Amino acid sequence: MKAENCGIIMRKGNTKHITIRISEDVSQWMRKKGFSPTAIFNEAIKELGYKRNDIKLSSP
Repeated sequence: MKAENCGIIMRKGNTKHITIRISEDVSQWMRKKGFSPTAIFNEAIKELGYKRNDIKLSSP
């Protein structure tokens, strides 16, 4: 899926909010198939080689 626009909103805690714009047909297809956008994103970054302890974040 090609993201038309992607924004990241930083939040306190262990999670971050990411907004990805997709076309209406992709949105309908995902709903029809029962896919979770979050699950798809998490699987995609794992396929790219991400491991939980790869990045050490420091507090500002």
